[in-house]
Amino acid sequence: MVLGTTDDNAASLRKKVTSPKGTTEAAVNTMITEGMQEAVIKGVLAASHRSKELADMLGQQ
Repeated sequence: MVLGTTDDNAASLRKKVTSPKGTTEAAVNTMITEGMQEAVIKGVLAASHRSKELADMLGQQ
């Protein structure tokens, strides 16, 4: 495997690096319960939308 590349999805990678009943698992479970996943998705979509707006603005100059 080349550094930075993998065929694994995020859930599979998380299972590989998260110790059962450990601190990371506790943090991830809390973030999922509190809705962080949805917030991160919305944040990425907002950034993507804004980058398209900026690209359009720069293209008009």
